[in-house]
Amino acid sequence: MWVPKTDEELKFDLKQREKDAKLTGILVFSLILIFEVIQNKFVGTLAYRGASLGPTMTWQEILRMIPELLPFMSIGGILFYLAIRKFNNNTTQVCTKCGKLKRFDKVEICDCGGKFRLLNEMKWIENNESKQNK
Repeated sequence: MWVPKTDEELKFDLKQREKDAKLTGILVFSLILIFEVIQNKFVGTLAYRGASLGPTMTWQEILRMIPELLPFMSIGGILFYLAIRKFNNNTTQVCTKCGKLKRFDKVEICDCGGKFRLLNEMKWIENNESKQNK
């Protein structure tokens, strides 16, 4: 049956979502750097006009290029961090009485008379009666 989470569980979930957002931001930051290094060292630099590939860069040139990439890497990491923080919410609701699931809308009362709550505020626990009957 569905029961509300405790305050400690809600705080833990919030910390976990924040941690996920930070890790995603750091991952995107790192992937931009890795992609640029691989492209410039092994594939070649893109020419300014047309799609032809230019010569590859030396490691010294790549090291000099990294400070120029820092703003792009930072912007990419920050945007993904903010997006994960904003959109990493579950909009599914569950009835506290009958367990019916539905998408979030303005209806707060279920047909059975129970109230709808956000799914991420609830947890599932096994009913002791159903365990005893088996």
